[in-house]
Amino acid sequence: MFWWLSFLRPPQASATSDVEIIPQISNDLRTEQYPHPVDIYYTWSSIDSTITTEPVKLTTYRPENIHKLLSVPVPNARRHGDVHAVSWSLGLCVRRKRVLNNLSELSIPLGERGGLDDILPVYSAPISLIRSSVQHDKSSKNPRQFRGAGKLDEIRRIFLLPASVATPLSPIQTNGPAPSWRSILISEKTSFDLDKKIWDSGIGLAAWLVHQKLITISQTQAKPVGHEDEGSQIHECIAALSWLWAHPHRFLELGAGSGIVSVVLSALLSTTVSGENNHGLLDPQIYSSIHATDLPSALPLINRNVSSNCRLPPTSLETSAEGESNQVVIPSVGVLDWDDDTLPGSVLASPPDVIIMSDVTYNTDSFPALLKTLKNLLQLSPHARVILAYKERHEAERSAWPLFTKEAGIQLRKLDEIPGAGGAPVEIWFGSL
Repeated sequence: MFWWLSFLRPPQASATSDVEIIPQISNDLRTEQYPHPVDIYYTWSSIDSTITTEPVKLTTYRPENIHKLLSVPVPNARRHGDVHAVSWSLGLCVRRKRVLNNLSELSIPLGERGGLDDILPVYSAPISLIRSSVQHDKSSKNPRQFRGAGKLDEIRRIFLLPASVATPLSPIQTNGPAPSWRSILISEKTSFDLDKKIWDSGIGLAAWLVHQKLITISQTQAKPVGHEDEGSQIHECIAALSWLWAHPHRFLELGAGSGIVSVVLSALLSTTVSGENNHGLLDPQIYSSIHATDLPSALPLINRNVSSNCRLPPTSLETSAEGESNQVVIPSVGVLDWDDDTLPGSVLASPPDVIIMSDVTYNTDSFPALLKTLKNLLQLSPHARVILAYKERHEAERSAWPLFTKEAGIQLRKLDEIPGAGGAPVEIWFGSL
């Protein structure tokens, strides 16, 4: 499992001086609190990311004081021009257990060993910091906040992908001599809506895909993370996954949630290629497609995360002065309700080659609907492969495994485990008819 920093009480949308928050460190569902004392640091980042303050200790988190209200001083906005309001994001982090290529402690590296065993940092949504000279409602009980300024309902996390495996969908982030990384900004809601959060299996699958792309690029013998002595069958299966990057595929994600897996997959499938090296030909990966699906309530957040990270039009080329071209695979987003008896037209029109899923078995009541959907998909695309990321939350979930074969005809094999900060790891399973 992974430990996540977040806000039990989010900051207000605007403030003139101190910002009041209640931080928390918990599991992905916010149902289990971090059990040990640890120092939490805060930092401020301008909305354009041009200015980031040095981390300052905010408090020592203790599980017995998880509802402690804290005040965070705002940065001095006057240095940023003659304006009344400047938008900043408040970041919370803990010190890393080890230095990871001098990366910022406010980012989450994917593909870096040890990158997920720390408490994962968080940013607030932008806060409007109003200069104190601006007149405000003096009758307010709290003069630091403006009347009508509600609490923020979103948080953000910055994920970094090695530049060697990802196209520059967004600005490169480096710190000193560190190698180049590509940043991905994923938003999630502070509400308890399960379809609007990043789940452990989503980040685990995203990290695993990055690792597999690194293996393919380095042309080394494929080995699962932490499983150097496993059987040859697993090694052969993982090595065979090089087909993910060597050929174009139609990817379909079920239960996409925040959309993090599809966004990371977009970065991995998109490429920056040299016209000189490719003789003017498009990379075959550019003909891949990604379709992220979920219930209607989840689609606005998925669309926002896709649009904020994958900005170029599908199959477009942007050629630099050096003759390099960005070839970008932009996910499409649509509804796929497992309770429906038939598949949506968007899926029927583009039968999937690869079906990807993460944390789709937590609700045992949904097993029949999920199995029906998988059966329909494999009847449509008998050649399709299935990649499933799973973290055990209760033993009853394991009852789905025999049903995958009995009801949908899927033969599943466990490929890997992605360890976190303790507890159950994220398991990666591979399946086909």
